[in-house]
Amino acid sequence: MNIKKIAQLSGVSVATVSRVINEKGNVSDATKRKVNAIIEKYNYVPNINAINLSKNESNYIAVLVPDITNSFFGQIIDGITKVINQKGYHLILLNSDENIDIEVSHLRALGQYNLAGIFYTPVHRVNSLSTGLVQKYNNAGMPFVYIDRDLEDIENSGVYVDNFNGAYQATQYLINKNCKRIGAITGLHNTKPGLERHCGFIKALEDYHVKADELLIKTGDFKFDSGYKLTKELMESSTAPDAIFVMNNLMALGSIKYAVENKVNLTNDLTLICFDNLEMFQWFELPISYVDRPTTEMGQVAAELMLKKIKGIESEKFENIVLKTQLIINE
Repeated sequence: MNIKKIAQLSGVSVATVSRVINEKGNVSDATKRKVNAIIEKYNYVPNINAINLSKNESNYIAVLVPDITNSFFGQIIDGITKVINQKGYHLILLNSDENIDIEVSHLRALGQYNLAGIFYTPVHRVNSLSTGLVQKYNNAGMPFVYIDRDLEDIENSGVYVDNFNGAYQATQYLINKNCKRIGAITGLHNTKPGLERHCGFIKALEDYHVKADELLIKTGDFKFDSGYKLTKELMESSTAPDAIFVMNNLMALGSIKYAVENKVNLTNDLTLICFDNLEMFQWFELPISYVDRPTTEMGQVAAELMLKKIKGIESEKFENIVLKTQLIINE
């Protein structure tokens, strides 16, 4: 069974069946009932490519993110769907698992589908394979919106947060708290957030005349295991820090696990501050301050930007929106 057969059995055009399936356009209630009855009778599941064929339009938008286990991306996706579902669009979700090979495979696969647009959070800023594929999409006129991260050599519209100032404020807080040995677990420097947060951290130390101790600065990969491993390295060194700025929430979970296992008091022995919130901080009343990002708003803003691009009404060729962060103090 296919969309053409549904049209024949219903006595209507393929375009009309497409409008019924996608709930778009003017179709009488009687026609909708007739088409839907045939669809139900034959248990027809629409193919993603059989969408508004007469106009070559699609109701599907893909989103490719690097880590679906991170609640940050879950909240962004929630924001996206709140907007696009109201406009009759549906989301296709792909996860690269911070793996470039998987990312490239997904980008190639997306070319087989009739999509209205693609939301994209790259694994790395510099990656020739991903860059080449995105360039092909751009040349074909596919609407692209970066979220949180970008590719260095390909300009597209995007939605980000002020990572630099967020990291600066977090470091400033530790300095004002009179922490003497400030450590850091940074993210991947070949990503926009990882690089900008590291730069904000170093700039705050410089402005307050605090020497950056390279032995206290570790580079993680935004994952739980690296947070645990690097916290262990820091705390079991001869120059253990009295504060650690962990630059994302999953690595902070690893830091917390180490602290719990080794009975490190997060009030008296060590001050932890991280980038991004986790609900468990509130559930267990953990004394962990954090840089909060408007994650759901990021998704909503990205969705509005995508809809403008799809409709061809974007005010500028590329529009980059940077949202503010907020430092939340928990002591």
